[in-house]
Formats: sequence, structure tokens, C-alpha cells
Amino acid sequence: MLLDALCPVDPAPYLDAVSGLSDSDWWLDGQRKRSSGHVAYETESIRDGVASQLDAMLATLRETVAPTLDALYPETWTLGQFVLSRMRAGARIRLHRDQRRDPMHMRRLHVPVTTNDGVVTIFPTDGGERLHMAVGHLWEFNFRRPHRVENAGDTERVHLVFDLYTPTVNRRVYPGAD
Repeated sequence: MLLDALCPVDPAPYLDAVSGLSDSDWWLDGQRKRSSGHVAYETESIRDGVASQLDAMLATLRETVAPTLDALYPETWTLGQFVLSRMRAGARIRLHRDQRRDPMHMRRLHVPVTTNDGVVTIFPTDGGERLHMAVGHLWEFNFRRPHRVENAGDTERVHLVFDLYTPTVNRRVYPGAD
């Protein structure tokens, strides 16, 4: 599994939250990435605790996604990293494999808020497969496979990206794990 649409998701509450953001709201994290040479230096993110005026919005988004997660994962779950990520038209994320603590119990989930057909995730070690995450779905992503992302469209792409930890092994990413 490289990418899996888990269930439909209404993007309206996320779009409402994102539409009120200004370039200065996005600027701080983008500046950090650019100065550090981060693999995703062409993207901008809003994370918990980075901009206090935005924490309430992120808390609301957490509450919005919770019922869907309860239905999908009836066992206990805990949210890890929780980020809004913006990728402008023409931007790229370089080839990488995400490194996280306890990856066997983690799921990387995406809720596309805005996108275009030119936004693709490319898996070069899996035959160069190019996959697109459409708005209106909750997507699980195999973060352990080498991948890169490009926005060849003429509009920005905004995703709500978060890590979910469960007591059971993520068999989509680790199918043979005990």
C-alpha cells in the first residue's frame, strides 16, 4: 500500500479555517524550513504551539476529525504531529522517507483541503508511481517508502497532515509484522 483512501471527509470545515489564514500566518514555519535546508523547504506549515493565535483553529480541526478516527480505529488512538501544510504552485518536496518514532504503530493521515490535478506524490522505487490525493477523502500514506511531491498545477495545495498512534501494528505499512 502506497496510498489508500480510507473514507469520505467533508472538506468544508477545513476550508473555512484555511481561508482565514494570511501569508504572515504561514511565514514563520516556512522561514524555518528555508533557513535549515529542510527537505520540504518549498512548503509552509502551521503547527501546534508555533503561532499561539492559531492554536484554537488547530484544536477545532482536531475535534472535527476525531469522530472519523473513532469510527476507523475503535481501539485507543493518540494524535501525534498535527500540521496544516501549504505547497504553492510550482513547489516541490525533495525525495525522502519520513522518519518517526515508533513507526510500526503510527499512521500518517492526510485530509486534502485544496489541491489541483498537478499535485502528485511520486514513489521512484515503486516503478515511479504517481498518485494524487483528491479533496473529499481521508488518506493513509505509506510514509516509509521513498517519495517526493510536486505541485505542477497553477494553484496551491493545502493538506491537514497528522500522525495517529494506535496500540495495534499498522499492517498497511508493515504487512508481515507480528
